[in-house]
Amino acid sequence: MKILSLLRTSTFQLAIMYMVLFATSVFILMGFIYWATAGYMSSQTDETIEAEIIGLAEQYQRQGLNGLISVIRERVARDPNGKAIYLFTARDFIKLAGNISKWPEDGEVQEGWLNFTLGENLGWPGEESRPARARVFIVPGGLRLLVGRDVNEFMAVKQLVERAINFGMGITFALAMLGGIMMSRSTAKRVELINQTSQRIMQGNLSIRIPDRGTNDDFDQLARNLNEMLDRIVQLMEGIRHISDNIAHDLRTPLTRLRNQLENTL
Repeated sequence: MKILSLLRTSTFQLAIMYMVLFATSVFILMGFIYWATAGYMSSQTDETIEAEIIGLAEQYQRQGLNGLISVIRERVARDPNGKAIYLFTARDFIKLAGNISKWPEDGEVQEGWLNFTLGENLGWPGEESRPARARVFIVPGGLRLLVGRDVNEFMAVKQLVERAINFGMGITFALAMLGGIMMSRSTAKRVELINQTSQRIMQGNLSIRIPDRGTNDDFDQLARNLNEMLDRIVQLMEGIRHISDNIAHDLRTPLTRLRNQLENTL
């Protein structure tokens, strides 16, 4: 069967409709998983940064400026290659303590949060640039404290989930399309068989019948009903033929007598 004729079948169109419905459900489910996963990881990162800011603010209140600088240096020295980012600067952005060399100038501020890229320009160890997220805390006296986290792993997981969603949607569409074509071909073959048998019957061959597969599905029931209808039509035609023969037989004798009388009269 040609592909174009297959695509025009109602079965294929129904399969496409179910495919769209199923794909939409899968997309909503995967979107919810993505939103929940990314949202949870993002909130965990923000909560960690907020907790560190609160802790450093308490240290400043208890120990003053020198105490805050000592705490930041101690944390950096304790975990020099960690995920935490610290930068404590004076009013003119001169570095007082921290593990990055200067204030990020290419950062994007969103609702009080600073998103920027870690790299060699900020004195961050490592060859690759890494995304970071931070928040700024203004210390009394115009000093600025930037506390953030390296979110490279979070972004990697986010991209992995996005790829999984795209890959899953592609597989869903491919399988749905394949299933629709297979269902349409199977249904179209049975419909075509019924059409061919019907055409032969319309040409005058009333002895053939529509075959069924014995599965007792809708097509088998349709085939049985059509076959019973054909049997009934044949019976009615046989009855009409029998009545016609009887009428012809009954009329033969009087017509013969009438013919003989006409011949005698002539």
